[in-house]
Amino acid sequence: MDMRFNKFLLGLAVLSTTTAFAQVNKMGELGKALYNKGKYDSAIVVLSQGLKINAYDANLYFYRANAENQLKKYDEALEDYALAYKYDPKNELILINRGNLKVELKKYAEALVDYSKALEINPKSAEAYHFRGSAYDYINRFTEALNDYNMALKLEPKNSMFYDNRGTTKMNLKQFEGAMADFDMAIKLNPKNASAYNNRGALKNEQKHHEEAIKDYDIAISINPQSAKAFNNRGRAKDDLKKFNEAIADYNTALKLDPNNSKAYNNRGISKLELKKYKDALADFLKSISLDKDNPIPYNNAGFAYLKLNNGKKAIENYDMAKKIGGNGYVPHKEYRDLAVKLVAEDKQNKK
Repeated sequence: MDMRFNKFLLGLAVLSTTTAFAQVNKMGELGKALYNKGKYDSAIVVLSQGLKINAYDANLYFYRANAENQLKKYDEALEDYALAYKYDPKNELILINRGNLKVELKKYAEALVDYSKALEINPKSAEAYHFRGSAYDYINRFTEALNDYNMALKLEPKNSMFYDNRGTTKMNLKQFEGAMADFDMAIKLNPKNASAYNNRGALKNEQKHHEEAIKDYDIAISINPQSAKAFNNRGRAKDDLKKFNEAIADYNTALKLDPNNSKAYNNRGISKLELKKYKDALADFLKSISLDKDNPIPYNNAGFAYLKLNNGKKAIENYDMAKKIGGNGYVPHKEYRDLAVKLVAEDKQNKK
């Protein structure tokens, strides 16, 4: 074969590869732009086209996984994160994002592994320390969470979100003075940090400063009127002030924003108990249980509602379930369970 023709073919191959590379890069940028605009379905289409040209591009898998995650296509997202990591095993962002998805799926142990691997790749990743701290928080390993937040803040000492999250961990460790200092710093660094106002309000409410707590919740809601958590927490503060109808109004808003908020259902049920609306209260407790079967509190409250409705048998069932789920560390209302036992005994006696 003519050597000049051989060189021509080689030139065509290089040109073809370069063109394909440029095309894949263009699709990657377009897919990323669509993702940033919230057009996740369109982003997936474009990124998938890019992967047909180059099935080894880690960035395309990574961005497609992010889009799938937003659309709650969690299995697909996990597959794409795995492929992204396979083709770019030194990119800690892939592991951090996959870890965040695993937290969303309550796979906390797996998430911790991903964050730790990310830190092996980049020991100066404040984000990896921060998110690993959050994962520790979810499984009540608060001391380890605090250590990670400390590291994150050492790397990024002006990060408002890190102070906010460390404050919640200190609350869980009963370090209330330190928690307040962290929430204050989070707000100082970012006066628009709605979460920090909300969490500071929760701390004030815990310390029985209910009116001051409500002021913080008001600010949180003014910054983020879509925060179901802030409405729920403000409802609790109003409950503590015996403003039960106002509390119910806040719980209603919380549930409108987040219809699966089990805590808001439970709290609204408590307000209804105070207003002696026992049937309505029971309905809220049962709904709370259906949304979070591992929480003993609504079972305990349902037991009390059943007792008020003269259903001793159901009251006993719910008190016992609360004890079973809560374990040795949870003590349901024994005196009310005793009353339920007495009620059942009286019913049996009356039927004779």
